[in-house]
Amino acid sequence: MDIIFESIMLACLCAAMVVMMCRFANERLAHMKLNRSIVITMGVGFVIGAVSKAISAPVKWTFVLYIIGAYLAYTAVLFSFPNIGREVSENE
Repeated sequence: MDIIFESIMLACLCAAMVVMMCRFANERLAHMKLNRSIVITMGVGFVIGAVSKAISAPVKWTFVLYIIGAYLAYTAVLFSFPNIGREVSENE
C-alpha cells in the first residue's frame, strides 16, 4: 500500500513539474526567482529520493518516477532562464 501512495505522490509531483515547465516556457510567472527556487528544491528532493531508492537492497519501480521527476525539474530550471537563448539569437 505504501508503494501505491508513493507512486501517486510522485505522479502528482511530476505533473506539477510539467505545469511549471509550461509556465516557464510561456513566461507567465510574476515571481520568477521564487518559482525557480521552488523547482530547484523539488529537483533536489527528487534526486535525494532516487538516491535513497538506489541504496535500498531491492530497487523498486518507483525509482523510475524519481528519475523522471529529477529530469523534469532540470528541464524546468532550464526553461526558467528565457533570456539566455535570446541573447545569442539577437547577436547573430
